[in-house]
Amino acid sequence: MNTLAIHYGAHDASACIYSNKIEHYFLEERYSRKKHDRGLLNIYKNLVISKEKIDRIVISNFGKKTITVDRDFKLLRAYLNYHKRLHGFKPKLINDSRHHLFHAAGAYYNSGYKDALVVVIDGMGEYKRNRYEMETIYEVRNNNFKRIYQNRGGDKSKVGIGILYVTAALNMGGTQFDSGKAMGLSAYGTAERSYVIDDFYLDDTFFGSHASSVSSFPMYKEYKMEDQYRDPTTFCKEVQIDTQNITLRLVEKYLKQTKLNNVCMSGGYAMNIITNSLLAEKFPEVNFYFEPMATDGGVSVGAAALHSIDHTPLTHTFFHGQRHDISQFTGQTVSTKEVAKLIQEQKSIGIYYGYAEAGQRSLGNRSIVYTAFDPQGKDVVNKIKKREWYRPFAASVLEEDAHLFFDINKPNPFMTQCYKVIVNIPSVTHIDNTCRVQTVSSGHLYDLLLELRNLTGHGIILNTSLNLSGEPLVETPQQAVDILANSELDYVWFPESMQLIS
Repeated sequence: MNTLAIHYGAHDASACIYSNKIEHYFLEERYSRKKHDRGLLNIYKNLVISKEKIDRIVISNFGKKTITVDRDFKLLRAYLNYHKRLHGFKPKLINDSRHHLFHAAGAYYNSGYKDALVVVIDGMGEYKRNRYEMETIYEVRNNNFKRIYQNRGGDKSKVGIGILYVTAALNMGGTQFDSGKAMGLSAYGTAERSYVIDDFYLDDTFFGSHASSVSSFPMYKEYKMEDQYRDPTTFCKEVQIDTQNITLRLVEKYLKQTKLNNVCMSGGYAMNIITNSLLAEKFPEVNFYFEPMATDGGVSVGAAALHSIDHTPLTHTFFHGQRHDISQFTGQTVSTKEVAKLIQEQKSIGIYYGYAEAGQRSLGNRSIVYTAFDPQGKDVVNKIKKREWYRPFAASVLEEDAHLFFDINKPNPFMTQCYKVIVNIPSVTHIDNTCRVQTVSSGHLYDLLLELRNLTGHGIILNTSLNLSGEPLVETPQQAVDILANSELDYVWFPESMQLIS
């Protein structure tokens, strides 16, 4: 039975067709080329192209506060009529606004755990009774979700963890979508404790009275910062300290209460690799699963899974869009060893392979790679991508060799944690001596790392997303080639055809 879920919301519109596992996944921004796009036109176009027979459609929304460009559901009605012409019936339609439950379901089913504590930390979720979801915790046993804690705006606190982190992004001159940048900048801060909020988690009260910096909740308007927080690095560091401490206390309390040994983290804050790593460090006896599609772009996956019966754990995030014809893109035919040689020579290479990553992290299908050993590597690649100077880069490393470079004892295939660096790898080492890591165990990226190890002795590489600053991840091969003309990238490599274009 095919379940289609479509996320209608303020940003990151997406759709997922699910039948035991993710069959198709479409993210609007990849086609419109507008980052965080809430439009739906390209999603419906791709649904038509897929020609899939759909049994039920789940419309994921935010309740009465649903924001959508398809205000009269014209696109939905047109798709239903198309489906009837093609398959002879209209799918059952379900409206469901349980936003945090969708985040939780995606993480739980993707993890493969039978029993788990599922923690969702988001900016704003379902709007109900004049409140937005901000943090929700579920005790899940054998597919049964029991909500054991929830913080709604104005309920247990004036603000939530996700909203607090947004203030750091705003203070550094960014937008509500720049929390990742604030996390990177926080490493440059000198604060050892936080003065943003006086009282940490106690019983069911998170925040004291010093949350005046987020008085603009919920719509982030007219943001002003007190004088003592005008230094962005200091404020970002203090917000990081606050939010990680609150999260650790939350998880600790409900681990003790439920006596569960598995934890799933989702919602936008689950993209915070610093907090994720601290959780794994503080609770070494606990199994953690950090959802790679933790942002609202993954809500459609959770909604589709929740309304399905059978579930297969997530093994990769290469689900996005359609397979594109690469036959017209020809250049020099190369071997994987020759590509590794170019990397050894400090050449930057864009990789275009198969389906694009569905999550936020580039895992080798839409990546820019570069040597991990250039002392100027971070500056070189930030210049290519036209990004801010302080933003760090991740590393992809042979799974069996990861311990040679990092303080790591478990595979991390989705880049959801950072680890202490134990050797000199300057291109990927952040100022705090950590690095976000992808461990690689198979596929074309694994083969490339093997060849690189044969040449240099080191099976590790800088890996970042194939896009320029402010743009979504590349979807089509033409977009990949266009980056060559619009940046200082040296090559684009198509591993499927072994073509290298310069």
